[in-house]
Amino acid sequence: MTTRALLLGGISALLLGGTMVGCAANGGGIASASDRNAALATKAAAGTAGQAQAALARNDGPIAIGYAERAVALMPQQADYRMLLGQSYLKGGRFASASHAFADALQLSPTNGRAALNLALSQIATGDWQSARHSLEANAAIIPAVDRGLALSLAGDTAGGIAVLTEAARSPASNAKVRQNLALSFALAGRWQEARVVAAADMAPADVDARLEQWALFAQPAKASDQVASLLGVRAVADAGQPVALALNAPAPGVPEQALAAADSVIAPTETAPVQIAAVSG
Repeated sequence: MTTRALLLGGISALLLGGTMVGCAANGGGIASASDRNAALATKAAAGTAGQAQAALARNDGPIAIGYAERAVALMPQQADYRMLLGQSYLKGGRFASASHAFADALQLSPTNGRAALNLALSQIATGDWQSARHSLEANAAIIPAVDRGLALSLAGDTAGGIAVLTEAARSPASNAKVRQNLALSFALAGRWQEARVVAAADMAPADVDARLEQWALFAQPAKASDQVASLLGVRAVADAGQPVALALNAPAPGVPEQALAAADSVIAPTETAPVQIAAVSG
């Protein structure tokens, strides 16, 4: 008999024996069944999370979403899986769903700057600039200035974004990314001469005009999602939002047998790269 068949048989036995175990007077059987179920759920979630990460590495957003949703359904209190789900939604261009996933991740892990930044990006992409600015302000201490400044500009607060990036550009740790994000923020504010001067600090003179032409188009999006989608290199799609059953405060569902069976073929999860804001590339 294969390992997979043995695993399925064990799960079936647990499910069929649940009522009888629940009748045990000392409760020992309940703890044993619960521990076994939790261990299987943990293993299955790790496997589906690994498959989601593999799909992200292939730039396959829809496949990543399916696996990440399964991981969250199995382990709803795991912040890392919520982050993975949000990143999968971003890759698939589903910004409304991403905002829900990152909000849940941030609730579970309040010091996660990546969750806070990606939440703001998702809110910008759905046109909810006010919420995005609130997210950026509330989490200013945990979001790097280079990303927070441009995010503020994308959320309509170009003055605030320029102020943050100007201070960062004056720091000894300043780099080309800081300066280019500052230049783009000047462009978004319609301050083209300043955008040209700052952009030229890291570009050949012949390339500056071409970059400013790109930014002129970027500064006039047809839809709320266009700018964030361009920065992240994805295409926005119609999105009804994250499934209600995956909400952080949703009642915990029973662990489905098929999901637990997936633990038989675990792909160990690896750390996913954070989504960072960068100036539009040529």
